[in-house]
Amino acid sequence: MSVSFNSLHTASKIRIVLFICLLIWAAYCFIAYSTDLSNGGQLSDNYINTSDINDIYVDGSDLTWAMRLMGIGLNGMISVVIFILIIVLMLAEAVFVLIPTLLLRFIGLNKKLILTVSEDEFKITKTVFLLAICISLILGFAITGFIAIIPKLILCITWILIALIYVSGLKHCIDQKELIRLQQLHETDQS
Repeated sequence: MSVSFNSLHTASKIRIVLFICLLIWAAYCFIAYSTDLSNGGQLSDNYINTSDINDIYVDGSDLTWAMRLMGIGLNGMISVVIFILIIVLMLAEAVFVLIPTLLLRFIGLNKKLILTVSEDEFKITKTVFLLAICISLILGFAITGFIAIIPKLILCITWILIALIYVSGLKHCIDQKELIRLQQLHETDQS
């Protein structure tokens, strides 16, 4: 049984195209975040090299140890700020994917458009979704290498779960359409 894009309703075609655009946006955010993580190593230029701190005397007392300790503490604060910036960036990019997904889910699959949903649309959407996951992971790791794997996987899983809001909504609409069809058959049997 082959699935044809041309045999779908216009509303189904529009939803599939919008979902593809959403997946491109999600993959772009994922790859941009991955690139930011790999470029995070450039922030290490802001660290203080404490081994360069030598011979600091104040009123005859050697305070080199105190200055090195302050440099180490400052490096720790820089690391905390970088970590917080990475978390904020991850949350911002997740929100940038969540908002269009929710709009597509609640506007594209409202009660008026349930009858335009079909099994073929769900199959195409599911296939495109799986391809987008594979392509974004391959591109994410190809562009940045295997740097910061865990944060990359967390964001990838995050956008996958966010996109599943739409995919599960589409499956729910198919079930809802089948229920409406069965109710109509039951009503015609009654009359």
